[in-house]
Amino acid sequence: MAMTIRSIAAFIAAVALSFIPTAAQAVDDPTTVAVTVGGIAPTSIEQDDQLDIVTRGPIAQIGSAIHTLSTAWSTQSLHLKGTGKYDAVSNPDGIIVPQGWALQYSTDGTNFSNDVPSDPDTIVAVRSRGDVKTKARGRFETTTTGEEVATVGSFGGTAAGDGFNVAFGDGFLLNSWHHDPSALNVECHLIDGSECADYIYTVSGYQTGQASNLYFDKTTDRVYTYVREVSSGDIGVYCLDYSDIGNGNVSNCPTAFTPLVDLAPGGTGFSVRGSNTSRYGNRIWALDVSQGDLLCFDITTNAECGDGLNGFNVGAAGPTSDGLTKARVAAWGGRVYFTVNNKMGCFDPTSTPASLCGEPDSTPIDIPAAVYDTTFNRHIPLPVKNTDGTFFGTCDLNSRLCIDANGATVTMPTGLSSYLVAHPANNKIAGQNAQDWAISGTKMYYPGPQSSAGQNPYGTDWSSTIICWDYATDALCSSWDDSPAGIYLPYTANVDPDNPSCVWVNQDKGWAPYLPTYAGKIIPLNAATGEVGCSFGDPVIELPYSSVVPRMSCTGDGRVTAWQEMLLELGTLDNTDISVTVYDSDDVAITGWEDLTPAIDGTIDMSTLSVEDTGLTPSIQITGLGDVAIDELLDVTGVVTFDAEEPEMCVKLVAATNCPDAEMNVPGVPDVPAGIVEGASVTTPLAAGSDVGSNERVTIAGTNTGHLCAASIMGDATKTPELASTGFDPGGLALGGFGVLAAGLGAVAASRRRRA
Repeated sequence: MAMTIRSIAAFIAAVALSFIPTAAQAVDDPTTVAVTVGGIAPTSIEQDDQLDIVTRGPIAQIGSAIHTLSTAWSTQSLHLKGTGKYDAVSNPDGIIVPQGWALQYSTDGTNFSNDVPSDPDTIVAVRSRGDVKTKARGRFETTTTGEEVATVGSFGGTAAGDGFNVAFGDGFLLNSWHHDPSALNVECHLIDGSECADYIYTVSGYQTGQASNLYFDKTTDRVYTYVREVSSGDIGVYCLDYSDIGNGNVSNCPTAFTPLVDLAPGGTGFSVRGSNTSRYGNRIWALDVSQGDLLCFDITTNAECGDGLNGFNVGAAGPTSDGLTKARVAAWGGRVYFTVNNKMGCFDPTSTPASLCGEPDSTPIDIPAAVYDTTFNRHIPLPVKNTDGTFFGTCDLNSRLCIDANGATVTMPTGLSSYLVAHPANNKIAGQNAQDWAISGTKMYYPGPQSSAGQNPYGTDWSSTIICWDYATDALCSSWDDSPAGIYLPYTANVDPDNPSCVWVNQDKGWAPYLPTYAGKIIPLNAATGEVGCSFGDPVIELPYSSVVPRMSCTGDGRVTAWQEMLLELGTLDNTDISVTVYDSDDVAITGWEDLTPAIDGTIDMSTLSVEDTGLTPSIQITGLGDVAIDELLDVTGVVTFDAEEPEMCVKLVAATNCPDAEMNVPGVPDVPAGIVEGASVTTPLAAGSDVGSNERVTIAGTNTGHLCAASIMGDATKTPELASTGFDPGGLALGGFGVLAAGLGAVAASRRRRA
């Protein structure tokens, strides 16, 4: 009886193997299939053994081609352990394929699909396909487009202060510590995040507000901020001179402090009594909630605004604490929009005499009580635009109450209103006068809604996003990452007026060393994508290593073994318009490979560049010189020629019996038929020519092969699936590739046909 069983099993395996084509010739260094169990080549397999399969094959054509690696197995003894592409964290049992290549599955060995079958146990073969271009055996050519390089990333503040927003000087950034009870402290960073020569400038005897914005005048290099003088109790504006900051010198302006509101010493501080501040043109506005008066400072005269603008009463005063929680101003389009004592209104400083907006003057409109039933809930009035970019009105985020430039009530645009209903604004931080928006063109940037439970390690009071709203579409910005890295404690968003492609975010606790990466730091975000990092100075693009030398092996070893040449296709630029620097795997410029000028035809000889110096993951940066714009630089492509090892695919299989009942196994170790694994490698030229490839078969002895689950085989032979075909065309064979061995493994070169 045992002999009969062995005969039947042998017949089934023979029928299955007949679907794999062979030939008498083989390409040089043909396909290899390495099988290991626990890192050792097995002599036999047992139930639940994991087989690690590495299929490797040469690119057998010169020029542009599609290369395919296939692995098939005998499903009567082996099953695929995991589907999908490998990821060390999310999919450790997945299949490793060359970088950028497609992964496909087959249940019959001939037809392949990108979709994983509903029953993974029916998979009998997998394959990976990708575009390649070779100039010789093992010599590859890649064509790569550049990516804009961010020349500045996030950085933290001082070890002591809690900064608020940023102001933009001539090549540097400023922010002041807010709610400081006894001093004005201003930090200075260069654009790249390094500290200015005079890093922190301190003026004792002044209190800063919750929203301690700074305002920079680039015509004079002076900086202005609202403060409260401790000795007098007066609220006003302090002026600092940063014209000599390059030499580490900061000084007071000739008139350092200008009082705008007279108070008794020991009176209520500006951080409680005053609103946020807002600039339009050369005027900086605020609101004294205890009097219901607007405050106005004129940068051009370094004095309070004339014509009755400073001290203009806009409504009945509310509780003194409303300065912290509810009093807000937004200067926009020549008007000043405000909230005071749960009312919202508009002031027109251009009218003669100055008055509230409208004909006749508008009385501030009540904000519905239902939306201020919490202690903290007021945001700075938000300017909103129509889809054509014209001004629509200014809105209170919680109530969605909006008024136009005449103070008349208007209905918030549908998209924005719906979004705010579904994603209520983050009230806790804004309600403590510690949030601010930014607008550039038709796009608005703002710390997003409150975090959901567990989303932010600092609690639901904080937002974990910076939203980008596009007024042109009345929707969230389509290409914006609404969860940029490191947004945990956001206060403000601010667009650099000299570089509107950069949105700066400042956060709480920039001084805290225990925070995770980015948290609490000043973060520049790409205004189009939301990614961390902005570019300044000469534009720079990078040819990333992942595109220049894509990983072909399963481990990444042999990604590049020698460098040959780089050809830069410059478009409208000349070779003298750019410089090229090669960076090693640690992002350090390689000595002797810095600021290179390519030849007139755009070539750079790389044959003397050592892989030992570059490492396996180098990058190439191209800098535009003179007046070269980033768009011109992004049109440059790099064609790099290099030597590398050839592609691999790695698959995990599990040995398993097909016996439906463990009692059928004698002795107790389950019967596992012999395992058969076949790997194949085929190159399909994109130009005229034939498919060229080879294949190898490996057979591993099974366990208890004299038994082979007799009841299953005799009862229903279909329970022992056959070994799959690899999908080769069995048609006419021909020589091809780089060379032929006199004897060896099977090779196949069939009439060229494109397979999906």
